[in-house]
Amino acid sequence: MENTTKILIIAVIVLVGIVGVFSGYFISNQSKPVSNNSTESVNQSPTSVSSQPDWHKVTTFTGVNSELDSFDIKGSKCKVVMSAKPVVNYDINILSVDLLKNNGGLTTGTISWSATENPTTKEKTIEASAGPGSYQINVYATNLAGWTVTIYDYY
Repeated sequence: MENTTKILIIAVIVLVGIVGVFSGYFISNQSKPVSNNSTESVNQSPTSVSSQPDWHKVTTFTGVNSELDSFDIKGSKCKVVMSAKPVVNYDINILSVDLLKNNGGLTTGTISWSATENPTTKEKTIEASAGPGSYQINVYATNLAGWTVTIYDYY
């Protein structure tokens, strides 16, 4: 009877250890919540007289759902860096961003995951040379845990 009790206690300890390891793994790999529709703006500072043109961060948009955002560019071109993380739902996950100026489409970038693809964060960059002015992005999100779109101005 004494050996059976010892074996039972050891089995319970091993089982609790295994459950603890798996619980820790799943908790540490959960998606971090992303606030929807938050915006971070960065003021554009004037360039020095002797500097070469370079990329300057204008603003960052983040969210979960589809939305429409606007921004101004003072340089000759702009760059849109988009990234997203899909939800794990064994379905198609998509982030598509349309870059527009004066209600006309300039370019589109799309990131997607198939139903069986590893749900890691992906990133893509699109550029347009339409000069200074007001721009708009249309963000289309399908089954995403969160997305980020950062805008850069070239001057």
